[in-house]
Amino acid sequence: HDGGMSTIHANGAAEALVRLEALASSASDAIPQPAVADMVRSAIELVVTVARSGGRRRVSGVHRMADLRREAA
Repeated sequence: HDGGMSTIHANGAAEALVRLEALASSASDAIPQPAVADMVRSAIELVVTVARSGGRRRVSGVHRMADLRREAA
């Protein structure tokens, strides 16, 4: 699979990953939460944040997963 793109609403890149983990966990109790977190983090390479400026949306940041792991620690 070469890749994909999706949108999730959050106040930042690290929070977006936490929200994604929560959504995935709510789908089934069969997979332990630490496993869900590992799967989410292994599946995502970049998180692009967007902010509204002057009525338009603009890229405000590009965050690598390795950097987000350090922020969360």
